[in-house]
Amino acid sequence: MLLVGLLLVVWTMRPPAVPSRPPAEAVPEAPLAVTPEELPPFRVARVVDGDTVDVVDPAGEVVRVRVLGIDAPERAQPGGDAATAWAWAALEEGEAVELVGDDRDRWGRRLAEVRHDGGRDLGAGLVEAGHAWRWQHADRPDLETLAAEARAAGRGCGRIRRR
Repeated sequence: MLLVGLLLVVWTMRPPAVPSRPPAEAVPEAPLAVTPEELPPFRVARVVDGDTVDVVDPAGEVVRVRVLGIDAPERAQPGGDAATAWAWAALEEGEAVELVGDDRDRWGRRLAEVRHDGGRDLGAGLVEAGHAWRWQHADRPDLETLAAEARAAGRGCGRIRRR
């Protein structure tokens, strides 16, 4: 009798059954609350080196971004400090930037063009100033033209022909 009473008490304390979710096709698609243009921008947190920037996303998370289409010397390599300094001069901490591209590299960095100051392309600026090369697999003829001009003018690392 005690066992039956205990089972009855446990049975009545059980949470109510949760109704199952309707199938996905039965759920109407809700319109976006804001358009992509109205989303808060990414903000510059810091320049890691000439071709890598940390930004803060709209949710407040830091995202490491590898500037798409270019290759700049690492800080410990000749020209690395100059490339980093140029990128810092081009970007301001807290500045709003647009990221164009959403792929990831093998280290988990976001691969994107970094647009700042009304749409200026950070990577193109680095190549034009001679602080970076067009990445050999980038389908960006504009960067090859800028790299050739930097080489011809003897600017920065642009004077060194990369593979």
